[in-house]
Amino acid sequence: MNDLRVGPRILGALVGALLFAAAPVSGQSPPLFLVDPETEVASVGFDFPEGQTLETGRLRQQIALDDPGLTYTLRSIIGWLPLISSPVRQRFSPPTLLRDAVRLERLYRDAGFGDPSVSWDVALDTAENAVDVTFVVREGTPVVLKGVMVRDSMGAPIDPMLPEELRSGWRDLERELAEARGRRLSSALRADLQDRVTRWLRNRGYPYPSISTDTTSADTSTATSPARGTRLMVTLDPGERMRVGAVTVQGNQRLSAPVLRREVPLREGDWFSGSRLAEGQSELFGLDMVRIAVTDTERDSTRDDRVNVRLRITEGALHLISAQVGYGVASGVSGDASWRHRDFLGGARTLEIATTARTGLWAREATEARRYGASVTLRQPYLWDYRIEGVARPFVEYRDDLRDESVEFGGELSLLYRRGPRRNASLRYALTSRRIVEVGAGVFLGEDTDVTDLPASLDTLDLDRRTSSFRLLANWAPAGARDRWRQPDWGLFGSAEVTGPSGFSSVEYGRLVAEATGRMPVGSHVVAEARIGGGRLFPFGASVPSPDGSDRVEAYLQLRDAVLTAGGPRDVRGWGSQLLGPKVPDVQSSGDGSVTAVRYLPLGGFARWTGSVQVATPLPFIGRPHGLHTFLDAGRVWTPDDRFLPDEAPLLPGQFGDDVRFGTGVGVSISTPVGPVQLDLGYKLNPSFLDLRDPGAVARALVEGRPVTDVPAEDRRRWHLHLSIGGVS
Repeated sequence: MNDLRVGPRILGALVGALLFAAAPVSGQSPPLFLVDPETEVASVGFDFPEGQTLETGRLRQQIALDDPGLTYTLRSIIGWLPLISSPVRQRFSPPTLLRDAVRLERLYRDAGFGDPSVSWDVALDTAENAVDVTFVVREGTPVVLKGVMVRDSMGAPIDPMLPEELRSGWRDLERELAEARGRRLSSALRADLQDRVTRWLRNRGYPYPSISTDTTSADTSTATSPARGTRLMVTLDPGERMRVGAVTVQGNQRLSAPVLRREVPLREGDWFSGSRLAEGQSELFGLDMVRIAVTDTERDSTRDDRVNVRLRITEGALHLISAQVGYGVASGVSGDASWRHRDFLGGARTLEIATTARTGLWAREATEARRYGASVTLRQPYLWDYRIEGVARPFVEYRDDLRDESVEFGGELSLLYRRGPRRNASLRYALTSRRIVEVGAGVFLGEDTDVTDLPASLDTLDLDRRTSSFRLLANWAPAGARDRWRQPDWGLFGSAEVTGPSGFSSVEYGRLVAEATGRMPVGSHVVAEARIGGGRLFPFGASVPSPDGSDRVEAYLQLRDAVLTAGGPRDVRGWGSQLLGPKVPDVQSSGDGSVTAVRYLPLGGFARWTGSVQVATPLPFIGRPHGLHTFLDAGRVWTPDDRFLPDEAPLLPGQFGDDVRFGTGVGVSISTPVGPVQLDLGYKLNPSFLDLRDPGAVARALVEGRPVTDVPAEDRRRWHLHLSIGGVS
């Protein structure tokens, strides 16, 4: 735009004449020398006379010219509103058009096309003083890789130069490189093949390999297959194989050098390994005290076969205070605060005192959940090995939610094992005690019980519990694949828990939970995501009811922290938190014998599976990283254990074998400086009987002795809104 303002008449006439001569223009289009500095861009499009390979979205990322799009139309409609400025279209700049064409041709050459050609068609509307720009793209002949050959500077094979123990691995690498045969030789593929050779050598003791690439023609094009063939020649000098010399530390002030060196899995005398050096850098970043960690190498000036490793560290503050605030429809306004000493008693161990508050303020009344807690956490970053970390954590917590009102206190001891940022496992032992103030779940579990007496009857049960348990948890996912919009990704999660030793715990059970997730970009603007998971609870010993079933209510309620539930913003989104599956009204009775119930209480089950398929796109008018998504969720919660099922209790027998439920809906996620904001609107496709009934109406029907089938359904209860701010749901 500025270019046109410098000598506008001269430049406009010159460029207009150039465009008129170079661009094919229909007979109806006015002459392009009428373009002036005030001419605007009405549209930008692409034409592919010989076919299209690259996506249009990728091409648009390369050009500076931009059409108004839907944003211009929307702002044109609502521009009269306060604080909404009138839309402005981009000024047409012929020099920018020329540069865009050059950038597009460079993109195609980098993508593996030998002779791309990009021209343009510019049509001027003199009434609007606006142009429609169409880039005419002829991709040219693709350059197909016909083979990869790695040789030294004299053309000799590499494997005779390597030690005997490395030759088999080198031949495996050459076979892996050959698998690229038949692919289009883009600059990215070329760099990847070169990088794979470099990494292989650096991970086996060669810190300074010299490598270059060139191509030779292998033209095998035919009339039916016009692709041009080429062979990639990799010229390699591995250099000298070296062992690690001195490992030095720079920049540390509080953390001692031995503490920092132990995080790097390279010792003096080891063969050098680039991957282990990178792993050590990641481990240094994992120390809470370390803010910046840089690793590099230099040749040992006294020994030619040694390479020295240097660790450069920048430390953070010794003490750190942090706080965050969020909101969720179930927990209301929430906050977390912590104070950390990041080198407690030396050794880079961390002492953290943390508090959490889920106030329930402004939460939806039906799902309101309050929780307050405090904990002290001591982390030891190195136990026997740099990948193992120890954690000790005493805590106390008050909660008032759908399960009960109670106070829990106890302690946990954990061992954490890390293979990378997304590959870890932990073994935890926990000893906790929960004191019940008031229990909720259990209404209508007993047979032949007066509904108005149920809350008082439940309060007489001895539901305080002590739990001693071991839990193994593991996550496994590829180390890369961080870009949601461009890279496929998958992940596995699993946990196994068992109580014991016998006599330490008032409840006894085993519990298995697993989940798999996957993500696949579909084009440049669509991402498909899928998730499936399940779990199973196995009560035994003290948690098994007596043969006559007289204590099955108490046994079931003692397991309420272990039973499996579904529903919520990270689960089956057509339902509220934990409310897919068996549930009962939360009955509150008054002195005059009347009852009320404003919500359902989840009973959960001993088995569960859930699944989800979701399609996400960038948010219209705003774009990435904000997104819009549609989803289809499914789940089932049930109890395949007749020992815990009541025979005559109203509402429940059918629920414990509940069917698969489906929900669908739409959602939006917005990234903000204070954290993510996510809104999901779910719709129940096949709700259960209670899903569509008001809990108060169901409770009154039971009190009055009326069939619950007389309670009318409410279609509005098919909808459920989930809102989270700052990651709180």
